[in-house]
Amino acid sequence: MGKYVPKPLRVETNPVKLDDQLKFYIRTGNSVMLHGPSGVGKSRRVLDVDPDSVMIQLRDGILPEEIIGKTAFDGKNTHWIEPTWYTRIKKICEEDPKHNHVLFIDELTNVRPYEQSLVYNIVLEHSIEGNKGKLPDNCVVIAAGNSPEESEAAYNMPEPLFRRFVGHIYLTPDVRSFVEWGSKLKNGRPRIHPLVSAFVSEFDQEVFYTSYDKEGANEFAIDPRGWEQVSNIIYENNEVVQLELLASKMGKMNADMFLRFARNVSITPDQIISGNYQERFLPTSSNGKHALVCTLRNVDKKDRPAALSFVKRNCEKKEAAILQSLWDEDDQELAEQNGAEDENFVG
Repeated sequence: MGKYVPKPLRVETNPVKLDDQLKFYIRTGNSVMLHGPSGVGKSRRVLDVDPDSVMIQLRDGILPEEIIGKTAFDGKNTHWIEPTWYTRIKKICEEDPKHNHVLFIDELTNVRPYEQSLVYNIVLEHSIEGNKGKLPDNCVVIAAGNSPEESEAAYNMPEPLFRRFVGHIYLTPDVRSFVEWGSKLKNGRPRIHPLVSAFVSEFDQEVFYTSYDKEGANEFAIDPRGWEQVSNIIYENNEVVQLELLASKMGKMNADMFLRFARNVSITPDQIISGNYQERFLPTSSNGKHALVCTLRNVDKKDRPAALSFVKRNCEKKEAAILQSLWDEDDQELAEQNGAEDENFVG
């Protein structure tokens, strides 16, 4: 074994995006726990970085055999029948041994201690029990849950289990990161409709995350997951904004406010590129400008100089760097996808 030669250290203070943090833990094979209130996007973040992840969704009353399998007697011998999640993660890891794959344990703290104990060995020992049900070497465990302060249905996590995770990431409702995430294309359109992004940016925490009131005073609690549902309603209604459809999700008062906002939003990326827009329609708030910048993420490459020039003239200085980073992120992802297609191509 060669002698260890330390590399020059480098200290970076730039914030690391949540998706990049998750990719680091997955790439290095280290387990991580996501904490945060319901609807903040924990499960969605995991699916974003590994769409093929296998999920164990815990619930009160879950049967032990769903987690640890069961034994069966055939008249002569006793056999262990492995749980379906274990069969699936083994298959995925065996078919793609060059990459790490996620076993996602959701709602870990939202079940009683007995149900939590069913996954102890999976997290602590990387196996269901001893040598039985050993996880593949390229399987990474990610878990998610709420704290008792965030949910009445949550329980405290036992200390050994908490300490076993290499990292703990705490998610909070954040409009700017939600808008950036929502601007990325999925199935040929932004994940979140630009009108929804503009609305939550303009009104921020007043509308972005409202707590559920079991007494019914706040009948229409909404959160990032709820705004994603609102976006889907608009897309699926052929981008027609209708009061009744939105009110059933966000309440009539919020829906009225949304419709008034929709009538006054009249600046598009095409208008920005052509220069055919009225300055009075430009957003004035910092978050509003950020949402508008994020809509320029998906302009054609040939139009990027015009988009960047607009941002430098009309937005805060940091927004130009943010837009460039979004373009760089998408370009890198496209290059990686093309590289993977080339690897898989057989002439």
